[in-house]
Amino acid sequence: MNVVYVTLIAIAAPVAIIAIFGLPSLLYTKGRDAWRNIPREIYAAHPQRLLGLKISRFWYASVVFSTAGEIFGWSGWKNSERIASNVSLTLIVCALVYHLFWALRILLSRVNIDARLVRFARYALLGSGTLLLMATAGLVADLTSK
Repeated sequence: MNVVYVTLIAIAAPVAIIAIFGLPSLLYTKGRDAWRNIPREIYAAHPQRLLGLKISRFWYASVVFSTAGEIFGWSGWKNSERIASNVSLTLIVCALVYHLFWALRILLSRVNIDARLVRFARYALLGSGTLLLMATAGLVADLTSK
């Protein structure tokens, strides 16, 4: 290893750690604070619903399928485990894409929307984009390892 290579590793490692752990936790904290500042009647005018269901139902279903996949893995049913984990990932990606489009709709709307909702939509856009990027990287890593 030469000096340039070691220097690049010394610089890139802390930056990668901060980007991987710091950015999502910062977005979560700021987004949660922005969410708490929105009165319910303002959010009620722009609810997040996908196929007539609250978007949280997709997150709950993802947890159920993920847990079922773990149980199938312990039982030795590898094919069922793979199917359940793929369904869980699909539900997560659908929810994140919906969050992304919802936030874009709020941000690009020309109607007077409360500034607190717009602030939350910015954090939702950044958070869902970051998580989609991470899910895509995980999916690519999973597909290329086989």
